[in-house]
Amino acid sequence: MSRLLQRLVDGRSLSELDAERLAALPTSESQANLSSEGAALQWLAKEYGLEFTSLEAIEIEQDVISLFPARILIKEKLLPLRQSAEGVEVATSRLFDPQGLESLKVLSGLSITPVLATSEAIQREIKSRLMQRESIPTHPRLSATSFKPASQLDANRMSRLRWHRTCGLRVDA
Repeated sequence: MSRLLQRLVDGRSLSELDAERLAALPTSESQANLSSEGAALQWLAKEYGLEFTSLEAIEIEQDVISLFPARILIKEKLLPLRQSAEGVEVATSRLFDPQGLESLKVLSGLSITPVLATSEAIQREIKSRLMQRESIPTHPRLSATSFKPASQLDANRMSRLRWHRTCGLRVDA
């Protein structure tokens, strides 16, 4: 297996089986698909009936990005692109690492459709859209608010906070 394929398998962009299938293609097809991460992801998108994008010509909706916690988008290297009636399209280079996509689905309650893009392109867009802003957009339910002294919180809220701490849950707001 080539270094590129092994790197993509280790990074969970390709499965072992897909890497073997890609390596077993006739020489001309295999060489074209093994020239870069983008070429391998384009092959994978075609195999699974997914969309591939370079992220250069796509219009990314800033409102859609703000639906999700920035910390998850940055950590899991995910980039929400657009929202439609079917759900939200999210760019990922790691199709076989479902944890991030599942987190977005659970937190938002929306259907998530993966769109493949290179890790470099996703990182570039994350830096330009999330990390250079003064305030990183987060989902309203999950964003941290200014903490108030316990004396200013109502009894019901204090009870919920105690319950969260007892259960070992992180309290953000």
